[in-house]
Amino acid sequence: MSELKPIWMQVKPQTAAASEEAGGDKVLAAVASRISHGTRFSEYSSFEYPNRVIPFDVAIEVDRFALRQGRPPRHGLLLAEALNMLLVPRPQGSMDDCDMAALCKISTESAEAIAAFASARADGVTTPEEARLVREKISDAQTAFAELDARLKAIEEAGE
Repeated sequence: MSELKPIWMQVKPQTAAASEEAGGDKVLAAVASRISHGTRFSEYSSFEYPNRVIPFDVAIEVDRFALRQGRPPRHGLLLAEALNMLLVPRPQGSMDDCDMAALCKISTESAEAIAAFASARADGVTTPEEARLVREKISDAQTAFAELDARLKAIEEAGE
């Protein structure tokens, strides 16, 4: 969980990073449906304006844009962290059946995560690069579980 900074002080750096990654405040202004001036985004990022923080709906639009560009949803990740929750991507595909293929995928992805972790800890020190790789493998395993869970939920809700 984050340190005990007020949440607005945690949001501003994420907004600044999102703006930089997107190509600037003007790009974010073009992405947002409600905020049309790039200067507002610079205020959302600046500690000189403590009462101006990116609105929630605009943060969602900025995060959607980031995801389409292959970048992290900075505001969504901060929200999940602040609430002590885990943010996992919703599976894009659909499974026709809950069968051995789903279980094999879960098993494979989980085994890769465990193997990466064991390798990272083998010398007693986990480097930042090793940690990144292990977290990537864990995310793959979580996605495999989420795919199966989505299919089971659809079956449950359909009353099959």
